[in-house]
Amino acid sequence: MPVIFSTPSSHRVFMFDKDASMMLKAMKTSGNIPGALFPEAIDDALKALQERVQLESNDEDESATDDDNHVGIQKKALPLMELMQRAIEQNEKLLWEQG
Repeated sequence: MPVIFSTPSSHRVFMFDKDASMMLKAMKTSGNIPGALFPEAIDDALKALQERVQLESNDEDESATDDDNHVGIQKKALPLMELMQRAIEQNEKLLWEQG
């Protein structure tokens, strides 16, 4: 079942629950679904997610082969990171729930 990330005034981001759980843990949240981050906590969560994505991307680059068909963490996380950036700019909370 997908997880839906949203803010009050922006679009929604849909993510498989396995990927969403990993992203939530990388953001240093409890990982519980449903959940929310208030505006003042989103910046730290975004930085933590960006650090994790960078580390995982480096690992993926080292182990990637020409016939790898999987989608990397950087591509999976990008829509969520963009949504979080908009939430920061709009001073809004970030919400997530089961889809």
